[in-house]
Amino acid sequence: MTGFELVSTNYVDDGAVFYLNDAEVGRLRISANPVGYLTEAANQPNEGLPEVLTFSTNSLVTGDNVMAVEVHQSGTASSDDVFGMSLSALVYTTNVITQTFGVPIVLNEVLANNQTLTNFNGHTADFVEICNPSTNALDLSDLSLSDDSNAPRKWVFPASTSIAASGYLLVYCDAGSPVSGTNTGFGLGEKGDAVLLFHRPSAGGALLDGVRFGLQAADFSIGRVPNGAGNWTLTVPTPGALNNAAGLGGFGALK
Repeated sequence: MTGFELVSTNYVDDGAVFYLNDAEVGRLRISANPVGYLTEAANQPNEGLPEVLTFSTNSLVTGDNVMAVEVHQSGTASSDDVFGMSLSALVYTTNVITQTFGVPIVLNEVLANNQTLTNFNGHTADFVEICNPSTNALDLSDLSLSDDSNAPRKWVFPASTSIAASGYLLVYCDAGSPVSGTNTGFGLGEKGDAVLLFHRPSAGGALLDGVRFGLQAADFSIGRVPNGAGNWTLTVPTPGALNNAAGLGGFGALK
């Protein structure tokens, strides 16, 4: 299945193996092969902190799907056992076709659970980063951003707004600040939301690009990797710069 990814936020003590329809899709602190019920996990060094994994969708089927998780202790003397997981589908839609729309821009990065990164006015505001991968500057006047497909004109790019060739444009989503040429005035939902980029009404108002996401880990963004063209994945916030995939993005490094 294409067009979306499965992202899980996990609280595990000490380790776990994740299966989707009997196919292994992720691990936390389990390196042994094969894995048995007596397999021990490495010690959990950061109890109480969430860990994010992105799962392959290759084993999904139409209809019911089964996610199973084995939780393993670090030793027989361990006195506690913790497991909690939130599973979300990250859905993305990219309709940018230069010949059709004439605006080859893409949503490139979204930060929806900002706890520590401050902007120019000292606020920990969510943001949307737009990327222009073309070799020409582009006029964004009268395009719009929204988190609601039924209200595509929720925030409109002001007249004369442009984005440089191979450049970026940051738009803040700060509900605590007035609407402006760089702030939508609405925040993004850390438990799940959408960011939708629409063409100007004079050109038909079509959806140019969009991403729908579930629960977001604090101070992690989601972004396209490779930058400006790839699929969406968990990233370290890099506003106005090349996207950088987060180290927690795959289970191979978490053993």
